[in-house]
Amino acid sequence: MHPSFDSVTYTKLVQRSTKSSCSLHGKLAHAHIIKSAFKPCLSLLNNLLNMYSRAGEMDVARRLFDKMSKPNLVSYNSLISGYNQMGAFDKAMLGFTEARKACLKLDKFTYAGALNVLIRHGFCLRLPRR
Repeated sequence: MHPSFDSVTYTKLVQRSTKSSCSLHGKLAHAHIIKSAFKPCLSLLNNLLNMYSRAGEMDVARRLFDKMSKPNLVSYNSLISGYNQMGAFDKAMLGFTEARKACLKLDKFTYAGALNVLIRHGFCLRLPRR
């Protein structure tokens, strides 16, 4: 018999895994979520996204993001930050553009992610109007 966890328990496991910089336990929690057909809340999904982004596993992070029914600003910020961390500046700007198109109220973290791209990559981009 497998243990039954709730969103709070899974979230705590993923957060501790992220803080310890060892994503193994977070990945095991994610695998358990999938195997048990648990329906995670957006907060748990954002914590998983943050964990994979910080670990540099952007392919997994992007697949998780793409499966979100309605990503929020935290989701976009995690994705943008992860791409910046990996030096994938074009993908970071794409995430910024997607957040703008989603008509979200962008915050200082979103803009900092976009400015980081411009500073590090040293080029000017024309951002599409909403």
